[in-house]
Amino acid sequence: MGKAIAVDASGSAYIAGQTFSSDFPTTAGAFKTTYSGAGDAFVAKVSPGGTSLQYSTYLGGSGTDNAEGIAVDINGNAYVTGQTYSTDFPTVAAIQAVNGGNQDSDAFVTEINSSGSALVYSTYLGGSSVDWGEAIAVDPAGIAYVTGATRSTDFPLANPLQATCGGCPGSADAFVAEISPIGAALLRATYLGGNDTDHGSGIAVDATGDIYVTGFTYSADFPTSPGAYQTSLGPGGASVFVTKIAPDFSTLMYSTYLHGNGLDFGKTIAVDTGNVFVGGQTYSTSFPLANAIQSTCNSSSCYLGTGFISEFNAGGSGLVFSTYLGGSYVDQVSGIALDSSANAYLTGEAGSSNFPTANAVQATFGGSYADAFATQIALTPAVSLSPTSLSFGNQQVGTTSGSQTIVLTSSGTAPVHIASIATSGDFAQTNNCGNGVAAGSTCTIYVTFTPSSSATRTGTAVITDNASGSPQQRAHYHHSADRPDGHPWSNGDVQRGSDGRAPVELPMAKEQHEH
Repeated sequence: MGKAIAVDASGSAYIAGQTFSSDFPTTAGAFKTTYSGAGDAFVAKVSPGGTSLQYSTYLGGSGTDNAEGIAVDINGNAYVTGQTYSTDFPTVAAIQAVNGGNQDSDAFVTEINSSGSALVYSTYLGGSSVDWGEAIAVDPAGIAYVTGATRSTDFPLANPLQATCGGCPGSADAFVAEISPIGAALLRATYLGGNDTDHGSGIAVDATGDIYVTGFTYSADFPTSPGAYQTSLGPGGASVFVTKIAPDFSTLMYSTYLHGNGLDFGKTIAVDTGNVFVGGQTYSTSFPLANAIQSTCNSSSCYLGTGFISEFNAGGSGLVFSTYLGGSYVDQVSGIALDSSANAYLTGEAGSSNFPTANAVQATFGGSYADAFATQIALTPAVSLSPTSLSFGNQQVGTTSGSQTIVLTSSGTAPVHIASIATSGDFAQTNNCGNGVAAGSTCTIYVTFTPSSSATRTGTAVITDNASGSPQQRAHYHHSADRPDGHPWSNGDVQRGSDGRAPVELPMAKEQHEH
């Protein structure tokens, strides 16, 4: 059974899971081509067109082994995590060379080279009780980030944010671990949980090294942060948690419950420009919703469970988008990916014959217990600008005015990706917008005016982004006159676009004159 998938820049797909087949298809020269007999993990790389196996290998020892998560780096090396009961699981350059769990399972973390022929590193990760890896991410430097769950009071820690297991050994805590390139060291590892059961299921890392984790918690004392969306568990049992951890594990940048009135489970997570997208399964009739495309849980008053996807603002203090996704039977979201415009692509289990479909390859339920599903949700970036115009007073030719500000608000359900902010003529700008602005957030553009002559000046400021109508331009004007002492003055006005998306004009000229 396939458990996880990743795709590289060339379009090759990397699949990890578990097999009990002695004739599982492997490829010549792969790391391990024979089955160990008790259930092995497997890793396979499929060509961009899906027409051939570029490699396929077993991964395991004499016990039961299971791969749950996979990621791929810029060089085509695959990173895999999961659970092993094998005392002879293959290790290379290991941080932990032996299974710490005696008869219990350990998590494992393995990097496989780009041809699938050898392990770059492979290590156990666990203590004296049950440990299992659930999800893995990798950054451009080759640092691996792993989450899962542990019941071990002696789980290996390094620079921990939380040094003790709140639930161990009777209940599990989530864990988060960071492993250096080529497995040289356990850079950081921490418990994450309260005094009941907590489980990490999904992990992501952004361009600045911030780490995002989701899963589920039964703990009323799960660590949350002031100002987060939900800071108390409430009734109903298990809750989704969403936690953002600083790159050095020094602090929780935010941590929140995401909970209705029933059981809620986070299973997968993705991030784009600060917006965090979480998918999973909910049994709550009052699951938190925002701009929902499906506002009710249709599975027998949610008794059977249905899928959900939720998007948080950059501060973790509110929801930008959140919706149920399912029909009248058992459904769940187990995987999420985002495209370059932050549209969400979901997969999971659909047991409902009336699961919502649109433009479907297969529009009817196949039967038996459940079908797989694939869903794309189109989210919409939008830009608003304030104020609608800037007016510069008299300014001596050749000197620069003080700055005036334009606030750009990302007001849609997807983050705004900014390609450029530019001005022309006698107007200049600086900004703190970077490459984009999370939905629900703002940035500021600082405009100055440096007249080159006393004649009427015109110019344009343009913001090019992924919002509707890009690029958008607005005109700016200024009029000049000589000062009483004979030195020239110049006067400038700036107008900005009020809708969003692409270009926003600053102080320059356009066809519409408002002055």
